[in-house]
Amino acid sequence: MEIKQLKNELLSLEKHNSKKFPQESKLLLIYSLPNPAVYRPYQAKSLLNKYPLPENISNKVDNNLAFMVMLRDQLNSQLYLLNKHKKQEEIAATYVAKLSQKDAKILHLKKQLAQLKAIEKSISGHSLTTKQ
Repeated sequence: MEIKQLKNELLSLEKHNSKKFPQESKLLLIYSLPNPAVYRPYQAKSLLNKYPLPENISNKVDNNLAFMVMLRDQLNSQLYLLNKHKKQEEIAATYVAKLSQKDAKILHLKKQLAQLKAIEKSISGHSLTTKQ
């Protein structure tokens, strides 16, 4: 009896979720659009993940299901590219930081070189005056 009751509860939850999905589907589609004002692929993916796909997809021919699978694949690839871009930006930022450190070091060495040249010039000028 408990298994039958659990199945009934599960079916009622699935029916409730299927009724709720059309309302959230508009929001999901809006978040999926590449418009910078509303582009939120992480939120779109989390909304889409609330509605699991049926286990046996190959037997069903459903346009909504096909659309959900396509949208899920699209969001996965977008999130992959966003993460890849973010990692590349982090790498570029570390290179910029290293480059600025190297530039500061070069500037410091140039100052030291100028000081050494000034010291050398004063020593050579001093030695010329003492020889005469």
